[in-house]
Amino acid sequence: FWHLLRDHRKWGIGASYVNTLGQTLRLWLIKFFLGTEAVGLFAFAHGFFANIVALAPLPSVFAPIVSRYVDRAKELARLIAGALKYQFLWCLVIVIGTLALAPWFISVVFPKYTSATPLFLLMMAAFPWNGVSVILNPVFAALKEQRSFFFSTTLKVISSTVLLPLLIPLFGVLGIGIEFVLTTAGSALERYVRMRKLSPAPELSLRRLLSLGEDDRTVAKVFLTSLKGYRGLFSFFLR
Repeated sequence: FWHLLRDHRKWGIGASYVNTLGQTLRLWLIKFFLGTEAVGLFAFAHGFFANIVALAPLPSVFAPIVSRYVDRAKELARLIAGALKYQFLWCLVIVIGTLALAPWFISVVFPKYTSATPLFLLMMAAFPWNGVSVILNPVFAALKEQRSFFFSTTLKVISSTVLLPLLIPLFGVLGIGIEFVLTTAGSALERYVRMRKLSPAPELSLRRLLSLGEDDRTVAKVFLTSLKGYRGLFSFFLR
């Protein structure tokens, strides 16, 4: 048991280290090719992006409960499919709203960073794919596949490190956004393919995304049950 625990922890720490290394390398490459000002523009755009992620809270509910379904293959498959479906669709709604409101918001609240607006809007194309990744990430932990997650994270860092030197000379600052979208989307798809090999995660299609079925009933049941745990907290504040 302790040997397995140490092994999983080793790969988990390794994935965290590689992810941090990738973020540092991205900033270094941006500074090397475009200078300090471009680093500031990306930092603002990425920070704004990270704050908008909070508008899609499904992963915070999904992550704590996924481990309960590891031994129930069919329910786990429907849970993953339903969570991916609603996360992806809700992220598309957020993207549409952000594209409509963000230019005005940035110009009014952050006028110093209006030059970062095109970069930020381009990076929002990665938002639904980022939503897919954050749904899949806790599944790796639940299945005790931290080693697989480590290699997936390593591929993501390699993608960023290779694409940035190719795209920045061609597109300038917007090359950062193109790399971010390609890396995020590629990583999400790679993790989905990897997950299908590790678990009974079902194939997703446009028809499945737009129709109601067993996935929806499973997700509704699971999340409504989870919310009951907060009933006492809500009651306290409603007194």
